[in-house]
Amino acid sequence: MTMKKRIILPVVTAILLLVIVGAFVYIQSFVGKTIENVERSLSRRFMTDVDIDAGVSFFPPSLSINELVFKKENREAFRLSSCYSDELLDMVKNDKFKLNLKCGTSRADLSMIYDLFRSIKKSSAKKTGDGSGGRSVEADIEINELSVVYGDIREDFSLSMNYSDGEGVLRLRNLQTSRSKGYVEILFSIPERKADTRFEKIELISFSKLIAEMSQIDFLEGKMSGTLNLLEKDGDVFSDSDIVISDFSIIHPLVDTEKFSIPFLRFVGKAEVKVDDREVEVGSARISLGGIDGMLSGRYSGRSRSFDLDLKKVELNRLETVVRNDAFKGYLFDGHIDLEVKYRWDEELGKSFSLIGNVIEPKQLSKRLSYLNLPFKYSFTDAAGKTRAFFVGPGNVDYTDLSSIPDHLKWAVIVSEDAGFYVHQGIDFKEIDAAVKDNMTKKKFRGGSTITQQLAKNLFLKRKKTMLRKLREAILAVEIDATLSKRRQLEIYLNIIEWGPGIFGVSEASWYYFGKIPMDLTPLESAYLASIIPGPNKYNFQFRKKEISEKWLKKLHHILGLMNETGHLDLGDYYGALADDLIFRKD
Repeated sequence: MTMKKRIILPVVTAILLLVIVGAFVYIQSFVGKTIENVERSLSRRFMTDVDIDAGVSFFPPSLSINELVFKKENREAFRLSSCYSDELLDMVKNDKFKLNLKCGTSRADLSMIYDLFRSIKKSSAKKTGDGSGGRSVEADIEINELSVVYGDIREDFSLSMNYSDGEGVLRLRNLQTSRSKGYVEILFSIPERKADTRFEKIELISFSKLIAEMSQIDFLEGKMSGTLNLLEKDGDVFSDSDIVISDFSIIHPLVDTEKFSIPFLRFVGKAEVKVDDREVEVGSARISLGGIDGMLSGRYSGRSRSFDLDLKKVELNRLETVVRNDAFKGYLFDGHIDLEVKYRWDEELGKSFSLIGNVIEPKQLSKRLSYLNLPFKYSFTDAAGKTRAFFVGPGNVDYTDLSSIPDHLKWAVIVSEDAGFYVHQGIDFKEIDAAVKDNMTKKKFRGGSTITQQLAKNLFLKRKKTMLRKLREAILAVEIDATLSKRRQLEIYLNIIEWGPGIFGVSEASWYYFGKIPMDLTPLESAYLASIIPGPNKYNFQFRKKEISEKWLKKLHHILGLMNETGHLDLGDYYGALADDLIFRKD
């Protein structure tokens, strides 16, 4: 090797090393400044603390982000960990800031993220900068495991995002149900302030733990598909959605004691969220519950709430398929039902409620309830699981034919329990409307069930009050009313209802309380028996004490007054009953 080469080679090597070291220093400086800018930008945007722990490697050229943390008041809302990019040079060359990032794990706290978004300042639709010195930005990000937590509940997802100059697409898939191929895809535009979301066979059971933590829903199942388009304008959010949940199942104490399932649930409509006022308004949305179609609108805010539900000409046969259980075996029925419900609550004006309904041309098409016109076996199971069974008919010595029950007892029960018994078709919508209004104003529960509904409950349904039981009760009441005469309905009712602990039917009740057969009861005694029907075990203390209070006596006199006003107790008997004393049977 010549002297010249011996001198040139080290010099060239030194120059290359200087260039490489200089480039490395420049890249480190650039990345460091970029990270600082990003930290400041994100901190201002989200009004929170953002910490980024990142570094660069020269061989090979790469960027690693050990941690990216959003936190407020030392509580973490979001943490991104173990991220890596082997395309470091794309971040510094040309006029683009390009980031290709793959992350191992991340964690998001829903409650903290909600608090953060509530504190975000309003920003204009124009781009506010992204910390990259005015250059355009592209990003491809993949997160293998995103843990979403709420309290002690955790769900794991995979996430991928493609972003370019304020627009992009984000895809989310639940790791626990990856076989279902369900996913959420969000196409978003920051400049246009919009996000279009597509749900594809999302399994709701993946979110059941989170939903159970945030509500009383114990179980939620089904596959959700559809679209939800969001647009932010002047600080408010507008949505346009078409969501379908197939094979929908839910367990909720207000819905039913068991799992409630329907083939599908659909919601199509628009909504507006006024963020500053914390108000949500739903326009005329179309809903479908397993084929039962209706219109829904409403508004919710801290100072007022309202909803309108309109169901027109719903086929009773189709409605039965939604609530079906063993009580509907062999059900075949013709007819429709209309229902219009309005509810309002205002901080200043208070509550208001309106229910308008109508049963249209009900007709029994089966013989499944014909046995009720003959003697039949009835059984009752109390809360402790103890069962009492007996025949409803002449074979039972305690059975009392309606002709052997005094008129004043029949009418005491009717005016107390169901004044419209002889005119309604199983359901009295006016009475339900009045009962709900009473419940709102007096804050004291009154069911509004007709005698026919109570009969349906006693014959076919469980005692626990749920929305589904009330709906089943109403459908069965319409069927019973179309099958049995009013006379037979009242006869069965008076012979099977509970009138005290282990006391069933009017014959047992009249003897238990007064030591008489039903026909020998006085109008005042009949009024007393009618008065305890809503709570026979609850009100039994009066019999045990052998006296009633002045308040309860006024209740009996009120029942007698209603009987007199409606022409079912003449004036002489009415005044005679007011002068009577109520004397219970002695033990």
